[in-house]
Amino acid sequence: MLNTFKIDQVATFPNGVMFLACEPKHERGSNDQARTKTGQFKWEVHCLVGARNQFGQLAFDTLKIGLATETSTDPCADLPIQSAVELVGFEVGVMAREKDGQMTGVQVWYRCAQVRSTAATGAKAA
Repeated sequence: MLNTFKIDQVATFPNGVMFLACEPKHERGSNDQARTKTGQFKWEVHCLVGARNQFGQLAFDTLKIGLATETSTDPCADLPIQSAVELVGFEVGVMAREKDGQMTGVQVWYRCAQVRSTAATGAKAA
């Protein structure tokens, strides 16, 4: 079953993506920074996104996006808060939630390979 999908950021969020914060993801019940199976450091990037909802009204939402890096240095330290950003390699994942062998719902998650300023790349702010 397919459960991970690449996202066209400009088409999905025509009103843009705004960087809000980046913080280390911690191991459950610990203050230690979480790591991937390959040893990369895990981060949580918070962004505000805007788009039209199913009724054509402008709507905004905050997304928590997973990011993994080789070092424990904040990967977004050079990004000003509320700056327009591009989520490189942006994807969404969907996992089934089960209880006693029965599907009870789904869990949606987001991740990207890099967060970069659209000002730095010269890209049109989405």
